[in-house]
Amino acid sequence: MLGLGKTGTESKLEQVAHRLVETFARAKGQPIDPLPSINNSVSNMIRLLSFGCRFPLEDTKFQMILEYVSNYNKYGGSTFLLFGELFPWLMKYLPGPHQKIQASIHTAVSIVKEESEKHSQDLALRQPKDFLDLYLLQIEKVRIFWEF
Repeated sequence: MLGLGKTGTESKLEQVAHRLVETFARAKGQPIDPLPSINNSVSNMIRLLSFGCRFPLEDTKFQMILEYVSNYNKYGGSTFLLFGELFPWLMKYLPGPHQKIQASIHTAVSIVKEESEKHSQDLALRQPKDFLDLYLLQIEKVRIFWEF
């Protein structure tokens, strides 16, 4: 249904995994920080399944997403985020790592909205190929149901 079981999607997922293995092989036993490479690969696999394509490494949107993941990994459990949940009206005036996470979330939401608009424009012309297509089709079914 989503391209799973089809050679195109499987092949793309294998390519992403192969690049990760190559990154570790190039280290030739020397210590490296695996987190950036793992974040890159996992983010691309999620993008591939969610949006039907992957980002090139040099893509600025992809770099922003990786920065978001890095910020969340770094500051996700911070006290600032706890206070942000308790006092959201106060936190926008205080400096701290929560500002980076908030900006990253806004960027991620705008990227998803942009992808959603692209998908909805050409969805009628093709079969669903990813989770976003299925989600948009479900929204359309519900909208049609409630119009009657």
